[in-house]
Amino acid sequence: MKLSCTYKNLKKAVDYTDKIAGKQNSLPILNNILMEADNGVLKLSATNLEIGIISTLRVKIEESGKIAIPAKTLAGFMANLPSETTNIEIETEGYDLKIISGNYKVKIKGINDEDFPIIPKIKTEFFLEIPALKTKEIISKILVSVATAQNRIELTGINISENENKLILAATDSFRLSEGVIPIIERKESPNEEKIASHIIPAATFMELVRLIDLETEKIKIAFEDGQVFFEINGNLLMSRLINGNYPDYKQIIPNKFSTQIFVFRDEIIKAVKVASVFTDNKSGEVNLKIDIQKKEIIIKSYSNESGENETRLKAEFLSGDDQDIYLNPRYFLDGLNSLSTHKAVIFVNNSHSPLIFKNAGDKENEIMEGFLYMVMPIKK
Repeated sequence: MKLSCTYKNLKKAVDYTDKIAGKQNSLPILNNILMEADNGVLKLSATNLEIGIISTLRVKIEESGKIAIPAKTLAGFMANLPSETTNIEIETEGYDLKIISGNYKVKIKGINDEDFPIIPKIKTEFFLEIPALKTKEIISKILVSVATAQNRIELTGINISENENKLILAATDSFRLSEGVIPIIERKESPNEEKIASHIIPAATFMELVRLIDLETEKIKIAFEDGQVFFEINGNLLMSRLINGNYPDYKQIIPNKFSTQIFVFRDEIIKAVKVASVFTDNKSGEVNLKIDIQKKEIIIKSYSNESGENETRLKAEFLSGDDQDIYLNPRYFLDGLNSLSTHKAVIFVNNSHSPLIFKNAGDKENEIMEGFLYMVMPIKK
């Protein structure tokens, strides 16, 4: 292998693939990035056997070839080159990779690439296109609700389904739930299914997808094949195994009607809950949310045997319905408020043992924005 390329493009490809290559004591080959040069293209591949990524860039090739290089070493070198670096020259010498850039010259010991796992490739074609930045926004909001415990493997992923030319993404850990809507830009007939059924994609895969999206990214292509999902974005191919299992029918637990709704300024209630969380016992860790319709205010209270007590009163912009007295986990409370993107929030309540719903509120009077919701179960007293 002998080639030259720009530093900027190579560093970006290394950054994309380096995060997938992990510390695998049982399979050391997975700690490497596979570099393949042919037909004017340098392809970098990495996999942890669950997620795989292939990043490509145009290069000037004098000799084709391939080699497996330790990801940590290659990424460390690229990260420490001067920011004004422009061009990179690469050449293999046996199982060594020689890199020259300005005054810098290194030789990285590679290994035999024959043991590098084959990363699956899409057999048909991508049949869905969705907006990249909107996708990044929705995924970033709902990741907080993904379960971390492995006792219910299906809850460690995000459920994706299709409805009326939209993708519906949902995550739950059984204590709270997030649901977001992503519009479909273009849809082609899929050879596998007329529309996306319910698939569960690992949360780690979506984290990698978010990492690949930058401000210049316009769209993402998607395909499902043989128990796997494929994404094409910015010249990169990201693929992952799907999680086997049936996702809970969460729709049936989202209330259709509410006895109380309040519009509040999001920053104010976030500060109030943060203060209240200081005065909570480690064991119970609860804050009390009271809604006083007549006084048009909400009261955030907490009490701790060790720290003391706290009470914050906030005026609500609009209230309707009944008074409420509810106890909530402060972390779950804050996660819901932080996942909203508008300066006003609307909170829907039924009673002290039914789930609360958080949504974005618009700038118009009593305007409720659809497309995202966060639901949290109260603490029963």
